Amino acid sequence: MRAWFFVFDHPWFYLTKAFGSFIMENVPVGEYRLDVVQPSGDLKTRQTIQVVSGETATVDIHVPSVQAKP
Repeated sequence: MRAWFFVFDHPWFYLTKAFGSFIMENVPVGEYRLDVVQPSGDLKTRQTIQVVSGETATVDIHVPSVQAKP
């Protein structure tokens, strides 16, 4: 059995669609840290995102490939 627990002190999180796409709307203006974690825990990345009033932020996320575990 597997389980993943993530605890946030804010409402800004998202589970991606099958191919990794996501949309977050009505995010307040400011600077945010975007953390991406694949459920196995082997694929992770982090980047800073700037949300500007009246603009759409597009984020391209690249994570390194990982060899399958035996």
